[in-house]
Amino acid sequence: MGLRLLQVPYSTIDDAFSFARIDARFDETTPDEESQRRVDRIEAMDRLKIQVLHDRLVEDCKPLIDDFLGELGDAVDRMVDSVTILPLVGEEHVFESHSEAERFADGFDSERNLGPFQKYESIVKFSNRDRIEGSFVVKMGLKRFLSYVGG
Repeated sequence: MGLRLLQVPYSTIDDAFSFARIDARFDETTPDEESQRRVDRIEAMDRLKIQVLHDRLVEDCKPLIDDFLGELGDAVDRMVDSVTILPLVGEEHVFESHSEAERFADGFDSERNLGPFQKYESIVKFSNRDRIEGSFVVKMGLKRFLSYVGG
């Protein structure tokens, strides 16, 4: 799972400070004394101005915050609980009726050499009860699948 950041545009932050009647704009070309005055004004904000700034930022960023929290919730709600890999070996047997298949199952000896490798079956179960199944003839396909579901 990759790292996801909530990015708030500079203009949104500047607008929120302006709404709270604080000029917070400065950059690398602003003289140090002026930058320090602006920092001092920000640090001296009373609780009311801080609340006004907070409320404005939350209001202006609501769509961004909602998207971020939705993705975070999806990531947390869908954690991998288990991964099952079944290497399938042996010859394929196809039957035209269930009775033929039952006779085969009755006579099948699982202790003997089962024959050539056929494919990998994989089942990934998630904490939100989702389930993904995959079938892979080559190991690299299985590894890509596992890497993908692992985030």
